[in-house]
Amino acid sequence: MRNTAICLVVIFGGWLTAIAQAVPQWKVVQVVQIVQQNTAVPVTTLFTPTDAGLYRVVAYMSTEGAKNGGWQMVMLWNDLTGLQAAFGASVNTGAGLKAWGSAQVVAFSPKPGNPVTYSVVEEGSVANRYNLTFTIEQLE
Repeated sequence: MRNTAICLVVIFGGWLTAIAQAVPQWKVVQVVQIVQQNTAVPVTTLFTPTDAGLYRVVAYMSTEGAKNGGWQMVMLWNDLTGLQAAFGASVNTGAGLKAWGSAQVVAFSPKPGNPVTYSVVEEGSVANRYNLTFTIEQLE
């Protein structure tokens, strides 16, 4: 009985390992982390895909506060049809408040050979610092 149980555990473990290897995995393509920045980021290329594929991005942004101002991160790409598409995260505050913004996970499929870019722009009257972190992953 004990030998049978051990054999079943070994077989089950091997079966799970085989299935786990067949499941598509997400691979990190790019991580951007900006801490305590107080200036805009011009349009910057993140990567240029060489093959069609599925990607996902998630972002988090925070600021310490300003009068009627904030920051916005915008990521741009051309999808497989050539249409320009965008993803963004932003934080806006009132007088002296702290704020944070977290964007949903967004899946996208950029056109091969066209760059995926991002920039950070000011919104309103800005005199504050911001933090930005985002990750792009590709399904393999």
